[in-house]
Amino acid sequence: MVGAGPAAAQEPAKLDRAAEIFAPCIKLAAESKAPAWTCTAAGLTVTRRDANGKATQSLTPVAPLTSGTDSASALADDYDSWCENEAVCHRNPFGNKFLEETKGNAAYGSGPTLIGSFDIVIRTNLNGRQAQWRETFIWDSGPGVSFEAVAANCWEAIDFWPDLSCGNHYGGSRRIASGVAARWDTGTLYGNRLVNAADYYGSVVGVFTTDDEPEMPRFISPLETTRFQCPGTQNCVFY
Repeated sequence: MVGAGPAAAQEPAKLDRAAEIFAPCIKLAAESKAPAWTCTAAGLTVTRRDANGKATQSLTPVAPLTSGTDSASALADDYDSWCENEAVCHRNPFGNKFLEETKGNAAYGSGPTLIGSFDIVIRTNLNGRQAQWRETFIWDSGPGVSFEAVAANCWEAIDFWPDLSCGNHYGGSRRIASGVAARWDTGTLYGNRLVNAADYYGSVVGVFTTDDEPEMPRFISPLETTRFQCPGTQNCVFY
């Protein structure tokens, strides 16, 4: 008999970690009888269909049981092992003030049942007054996941008012699943030139379906980078 591959062997442990990290979110999902839900550091995102059959989403903030301080070095590509026990982590590889990586774990399910999980990483490279993003999605457990659309959104932070959009940058669509198709990198997404002297940040958003429920879209609530500053006419830098 052919033995299970590394990904299959690690799948139960990764699902158990997701259940632990997002226990409060999963409990709320069960209590609300949500037909389709996603848990991230932002909280519980529920998908329901309205009277016309249109999928709608609602977000309820729920704090995860852990909050990331894991700042492991980035000497190698460690995206699938870094920050596996936290809901979200941030780091500046090599102490580079022009480079930042944010990783968020995500879990999804239906009613009281946790079905699967995956990782999201957004890497921000500041090039003068422009942010350049790359998004990475890694399958962890459960059925295959098809991302119908993902994007990197740019935001200018505004005190006491809603933040101002500085661009939405489409990342594409792809399916990830156990095995050779477990990871997807979007490639570089080029942001707009940032004119204002202000603080900014990026976020990952998206819509996905799963192999077991291809007709039900699920939503990724924004996974936000740390803020960076673009002072005067100088180059942008992370704090």
